[in-house]
Amino acid sequence: MSHPPLRRLVTALACLLLLAGLAACGTRDGGGAAPDAAAGPPVDGGILRAVTEGDPRLDPHLGTLGTDHYVLYPLYDRLVEFNPKDLTAVPGLASKWEYTTPNTLVFTLNQGVTFHDGTPFDAEAVKFNIERAKNEEKSSVKADLKSIDSVQVLDASTVQLDLNRPDTALPLVFSDRAGMMVSPTAVRNGTNLDDNPVGTGPFRFVSRVPGESLEYERYPAYWRPGPHLDGITITLLDDSRTATNALVSGQQDFIMQLDVADKARVDSSDAARVVVGPSLSVARCTFRFEKGPFSDVRVRQAVNYGIDREAINKVITQGLGEPAHAAVPSSHWAYPSDVVPVYTRDVAKARQLVAEAGHPDGLTIETVVVTSQDDRSMVEAMQAQLAEAGITLNVSVLDAAEAQPAFRERGEFDMFCIGWSGRPDPYQTYAALYPSASPYVVDFDEPAELQGVLAETVAVSDIDQRKAAFAALQELVTTQNALDFHVVFRPTVQAMSTKVGGYEQNIYGKPIINNVWLAK
Repeated sequence: MSHPPLRRLVTALACLLLLAGLAACGTRDGGGAAPDAAAGPPVDGGILRAVTEGDPRLDPHLGTLGTDHYVLYPLYDRLVEFNPKDLTAVPGLASKWEYTTPNTLVFTLNQGVTFHDGTPFDAEAVKFNIERAKNEEKSSVKADLKSIDSVQVLDASTVQLDLNRPDTALPLVFSDRAGMMVSPTAVRNGTNLDDNPVGTGPFRFVSRVPGESLEYERYPAYWRPGPHLDGITITLLDDSRTATNALVSGQQDFIMQLDVADKARVDSSDAARVVVGPSLSVARCTFRFEKGPFSDVRVRQAVNYGIDREAINKVITQGLGEPAHAAVPSSHWAYPSDVVPVYTRDVAKARQLVAEAGHPDGLTIETVVVTSQDDRSMVEAMQAQLAEAGITLNVSVLDAAEAQPAFRERGEFDMFCIGWSGRPDPYQTYAALYPSASPYVVDFDEPAELQGVLAETVAVSDIDQRKAAFAALQELVTTQNALDFHVVFRPTVQAMSTKVGGYEQNIYGKPIINNVWLAK
């Protein structure tokens, strides 16, 4: 790596020791550093200039990066939406839904909605979208829809899903990618939605410069009141420091996800402010299971024992996050408190497991990490900690667009470190991170019991019963098989000009900027 790992680790820890001057380290509570010029009533007009990382896919059913959502929300309404505070399901394009039997889910749709190309949004469009998301060869959401046997159009505004098993996760599944409705006309005409996306959202697509920018404009026939903005221009930029400088100098209005390391720079500005809150987003690493060191469960256990999650939390989130011991944070209703934590730092245990796995002199793990400063800082801290257990991380840094195919398609590297943004229903997260059919899992023979235990989490609707089912699932994937390597739950951190009003953070951690405005 370009930066010695110990130097950055020591620097970050030194900053944390300045207990009398936390603001200097960027840990001051966000939102109070600068006056909010947009605190008054909403204002119509203006172009929001926003910054996000990566080069997103604009076809919602095919992409895999959590950061794609940031630019998808303005373009695509969802069948169901969620309350930003607790992630409970609320109406979206569907005005209501009902399980008429345990295996039958009926949606009633809002009327008078059109896609950006003029195609009516109706029950036929919903049927088309669900079948596309379920059956498209490269769909990244098909695993979320495995419980659906068929889709029936009862009338123009009523859709019935016939299920092969009870699935109480589906309403919130449809608040995510699977519920983002694309124009059937555009797809049937051969339109590449990555180049020309067509949804029903408050903004429609204007142009794209790959790897550089996106431009949206207000959709005048939008079915809801608003939006306030005339348009949105999104700059694609992986360097958080450069984005931060552009914000505080007035060249940008909104940073979709600010690296914690840059928070102090915004806090010290009179022109910008920071908003901080909890999220489902977890800093983690994915193993290559079919070959190399992680084909042995003892090595997977060893790296889990070899790191100090609390120390890493202080380094990469300045203590604003939470050490990760499960696929959901401790504040979540599904947190399996009875079976975690399984792994706390035990260097001797890690060394023992490495030796038992046939590496008495230690081993080297070829690791790729994305360019995000937070992810790189995490891996640098892990390097120093795992070295004490005889585990060497040989690290390459690539942007997400390069790292994904290198690890998932070309078979390079043993471990891939990139954040997981979570999903509205915890079933989605577990179903994406562990089954062998998931596009997020690399060549893996899943435990024989996995599908049955996973199905139990959506066979009932009672929260306590679902929590017990998730605890059994966590026991299987973490304690028995060490299939995961979760490190820290990250806070959601957005930075914006004081001219930006109307922004509401959500605990999903993915910013939705559809209803913001710009003060004059």
